[in-house]
Amino acid sequence: MHLRISNRRTQHLFILWALAAVISFFGAAGTYAQEDDDAAALFEQGQDAHEKGDLVKAVELYRKAIEAAGDLPEAEYQIGNAYRSLGKLDEAERAFRRAAELRPEWSLAFAALGSTLVTRGKYADAGPILKTAIELDRNSF
Repeated sequence: MHLRISNRRTQHLFILWALAAVISFFGAAGTYAQEDDDAAALFEQGQDAHEKGDLVKAVELYRKAIEAAGDLPEAEYQIGNAYRSLGKLDEAERAFRRAAELRPEWSLAFAALGSTLVTRGKYADAGPILKTAIELDRNSF
């Protein structure tokens, strides 16, 4: 599934907004604030590398953001996108599953996982995942 630039920009803005919300939630404690600042910077660097097509570097930076922040479904999701673009569908599936596990109300993670399963020919597995994505957000494409 290829996204038009306008959709990708919207997606990136949503992800950055969600990351900012996570950071502001945990930003009250001093040590956590520093770790979250580091995670946000690493995530943003990963986004920059991703947009420039340096997918290997992007994955590395997303993983560092996860190390700095702990669970970070937005980074897992972007890792899945990078791996899918690299043709590493096993890794993409794992990353999308992790994003969906970390944020079970996030339809986009389920949609990406379902799409990856379809690409891999795992239709029986994809059906319930895609149904979940639709149920979570009936207005989602």
